[in-house]
Amino acid sequence: MAIATVSGPPGAAACGGDAGGDRPVLLARARLVAQVLGRIYRSFLLTLLVAALLPTLWGWSSFVVRSGSMEPSISVGDVVVAKPFASGSKVPVGRVVIFPNPAKPDSGELLVHRVVENLGGGKYATAGDANPSNDPTPITDEGVDSRATLLVPFVGRPFVWLANGNMAPLVLWSGITVLAFALATQRFGRRRNGDGPGAGRPAPGRRHRGFARRHPAAAVPVLALLVAGGIGLAGSQSAMAGFTARTISPSNTWAASASLGHRVTLATPGAVVRGAVPLTATMSNTSVGDGYTVRMEYARAGTSTWTTACTKSASPYSCAWATDGLTNDRYDLRAVATSSSRTLTSPVVTGVLVDNLAPSVTMQNPGTPLRGRVTFAATAADAHSGVASVVLQYALAGSTTWRDLASDTSSPYSYEFDTTTLVNGTYSFRAIAADVAGNATISVAVTNRVVDNVVTSVVLNDPGPVISGTVTLTASAASTAGVASVRIQGAPAGTASWGDVCTDTTSPYTCVYNTTFVADGLYDLRAIVTDGAGRTTTSTVVANRRVDNTAPRASDVQTTNGAVAGKLDTADTMAFTYTEQMRPTSISPGWDGSSVAVSLRLRDGNSLGLGSTGDTVDILRGGSAVNLGSVNLREDYISTFGTAQFNATMTASTVTVNGVTMTRVTITVASQASGTTTRTVTNSSTMSWTPSGVATDLGGLGTNTTTALESGTFDRQF
Repeated sequence: MAIATVSGPPGAAACGGDAGGDRPVLLARARLVAQVLGRIYRSFLLTLLVAALLPTLWGWSSFVVRSGSMEPSISVGDVVVAKPFASGSKVPVGRVVIFPNPAKPDSGELLVHRVVENLGGGKYATAGDANPSNDPTPITDEGVDSRATLLVPFVGRPFVWLANGNMAPLVLWSGITVLAFALATQRFGRRRNGDGPGAGRPAPGRRHRGFARRHPAAAVPVLALLVAGGIGLAGSQSAMAGFTARTISPSNTWAASASLGHRVTLATPGAVVRGAVPLTATMSNTSVGDGYTVRMEYARAGTSTWTTACTKSASPYSCAWATDGLTNDRYDLRAVATSSSRTLTSPVVTGVLVDNLAPSVTMQNPGTPLRGRVTFAATAADAHSGVASVVLQYALAGSTTWRDLASDTSSPYSYEFDTTTLVNGTYSFRAIAADVAGNATISVAVTNRVVDNVVTSVVLNDPGPVISGTVTLTASAASTAGVASVRIQGAPAGTASWGDVCTDTTSPYTCVYNTTFVADGLYDLRAIVTDGAGRTTTSTVVANRRVDNTAPRASDVQTTNGAVAGKLDTADTMAFTYTEQMRPTSISPGWDGSSVAVSLRLRDGNSLGLGSTGDTVDILRGGSAVNLGSVNLREDYISTFGTAQFNATMTASTVTVNGVTMTRVTITVASQASGTTTRTVTNSSTMSWTPSGVATDLGGLGTNTTTALESGTFDRQF
């Protein structure tokens, strides 16, 4: 049997390679990557430290940021390197500067905020980038400590953790840093068994001098530099403790609260307050061990002089603000929470009005005796929060039991009260005024007012705005003592020349008034009731009723040209003016005087027996003539026996002519709807209007049908 042989390199296996031999190579590569990352981290950290500390050799300052009021441009843990601000230098608007907090000049607290506006007079407005409003107190040229020049990110964050007692991330970062520096100080070795087969693997029997060999002495200078830089940076942080603890305006703690995880808010006590005002502040994201004391403060609105109202050292943070000794004015409120290392300020509650002064109030004398419906009134005023309400009260003479008559919330403070609901007798009346803050004042009482409702009421019914001819006037009256009689009187409007129209002794109380015995004009009417005890009561006057016994007449008729002179066509108008006011419904049923569609009809005078120069116009609505009458144009505007109709609109208006109020009806011509073509007239003429007697005035009198001639200059129509 023949046996096959396989030849190959010495030490090679017949099947597969030596997998175990590759493991040291992979491990070496992993260690190389770790060493490179460690050196990168070391270089990055040392570079940041040098950048943060090196400028101090030239007298500059470094500050560790511990709040977020300047985010996103400056974050918590960043180091701000600042150049001292020379006296007399111009404050750079738009740049970040470091300055003592002007709202707390004795606290040693520094702010790092941006200059946002030059206010003039050497004053500047500042604000944190993350704050929604400017700092409440401006800074001056002399108040700037230094100007931010360089920002070194992240490097101060371990010291923020340390200052805040946040040990978990500090310990984690410390472990990572120590490991990174240890890896960075190691060096990589190589085989000493030369090249050839097996190169890249440790030589048998020889010690491998590479990554596993440590050189702790090489890390000493690097770690010493890190410790020295940390001490210097920690010194910068300690020197700027006021700044690192707080970098926002007292009126807004949003940024600082967000960055530190704590917030304080002050609940608004209301828009208007008085006396002892409960104040309540709320702390969020805090625990029992945080140990905050909350101070409630107030200042005149718009100022920054804060005064402590009350203080609470433990939750719930509620206390009373004593306002009795303060000037009545508007105030701003805030809550300031302090612990051993932090100060938080709530958003300002602005414009709270303190009002401890009661309003003034006077009860008006309602007169005596009082009967029927009487208006009771008071005057009240309040210089601060304003009058909220006035309550009117009454009490029987000799009694101390006051009852509400009415309440009013707006001036004039009055109420019409039916005194018949009261027992007849002697009463006192007073008013109580309360302001918005809750202060109240009781007026001096008006005493010895007699309520006597033996005569209850008398009312003259309104006969209408215009009366004519014979009119029946009616009145209603009632009395607990019985009605003896009712007189109805009239007088020229606005005068006291009353004259009896008639007297009636039985209900219903009516009188027949013949208005033809008086001149046309305006009159006042009233009724007087006499009760069974002989006492009288006068009704409310029905004023300015017009007596009109003169029939209306046609006053004037006028035309205007809208297109071709002397020709009836589109845009021409015709106006009918009466001697007084008319009822539109009597001119056209259902018409209220507003614009309605009508037709203007032009007919040849021959067809009406008026001759060729007697062409006539009348107005139709719904195919029937309206009660305006007709107008003779006194010229030849259409061919013999011709008729034309034009679309038109009709409106009524009230005009005053020579001091007399009249009704004017205006017809506005549109396109021709049908009929014969109209002619252009060159001759002048005077129109005549014969009105319809069906149209009536406001008193119901029909129109006098006497023809009226066109007034004014002799001219062509249209």
